[in-house]
Amino acid sequence: MAWRRGLGLGLPLAALLASGCGVAIRAGRPVEMSTHDALEVSERAAERCVHGMTGPGSPFRAPVPGPVTDPAQLEVLAQLPASVRRTAIAAGLEPALAQLLGAREHSPELLAMRDALAAHVYTLETQLVAMEFEVDCVRALINDRLSDYAEGETDRQLALTIWSLVVAAGTGLAAGVWDLANSQVAHPAAPEGPLLVGIVGAVGTTALGTAVLVPEPRPIVYEHEHNVLRPLVVGVDDELVFPRFVFRLLMLPAADGGPSPRDELIARWDEMLALTIPDDQRALAETILFGDGGVHDPRLLTLHQDLLEELGATLDGLARDIDLLASTVALILAAELPAPDISPVTQSATDAADRTLESAP
Repeated sequence: MAWRRGLGLGLPLAALLASGCGVAIRAGRPVEMSTHDALEVSERAAERCVHGMTGPGSPFRAPVPGPVTDPAQLEVLAQLPASVRRTAIAAGLEPALAQLLGAREHSPELLAMRDALAAHVYTLETQLVAMEFEVDCVRALINDRLSDYAEGETDRQLALTIWSLVVAAGTGLAAGVWDLANSQVAHPAAPEGPLLVGIVGAVGTTALGTAVLVPEPRPIVYEHEHNVLRPLVVGVDDELVFPRFVFRLLMLPAADGGPSPRDELIARWDEMLALTIPDDQRALAETILFGDGGVHDPRLLTLHQDLLEELGATLDGLARDIDLLASTVALILAAELPAPDISPVTQSATDAADRTLESAP
């Protein structure tokens, strides 16, 4: 059954995490380590998690306009909720919103700006979904490797358990047969033989049973030059890992002046590190997690997965901000502007069309 399989995987992994696994974590890949000595989270597979082009060539990483500074435009924007303005600043849409809200007449430029604004707002959710996909994809890769680790430990325990049963049954049978043979003769050659065989069997069974309970250390190599955690810890995204809009939305303070989503996320990460990593290993663990990776034990790799889960939850929370901005922009675009001038030719064509519709059966 599925729950039994999950229990079989969960118990060995829990034992590994509790014991610290005996693996020496370190940044980078040891030269002496072969692929047979360790499990590995494929960096090439992780690269396939990147949804869309990163770096300066991506349109989502291009520079975006800053906030409005003109007093007249600021007065116009004051009618918008603070939470909407925060998202608009992150997306670089404040200048366009100010011009639309302050418009008094139709113009080709205004109509083009309305279309561009609607298209831009549509891409915001796409950028956020792309980052959520990447985070969830990397989490899935880590979870697969942890499951492989737990399955390998389960297989080892099962093999040792079987051997323990074989040794117990074999030595018990041998001792019984020997004792039976001794009982059939007046002068047995080795009367203590059955007892010695039983003792050997007990020692072997105990040794194998103890080995079942002691996890076998096995390192896990996970190198990640592309690291979604690093820009948030550093506070700048020079490598353009995140879309500009998403990173700015994470970095901006809350609408009520409270901490930014990034500050709240870093605070949660600090708590998780303090609960999981001993103080004497904290600096090394942070170098591995927020740098280019290295040799992990299951405890550290599970922590990496948990950090990504917190990031995913934070990104998911930004969807509400995008929805509020999209709703506000929709209301602005739907607002009626003064009717444009209609030329006589256009008016005649419109009247003719109306008469045709009225006479239609």
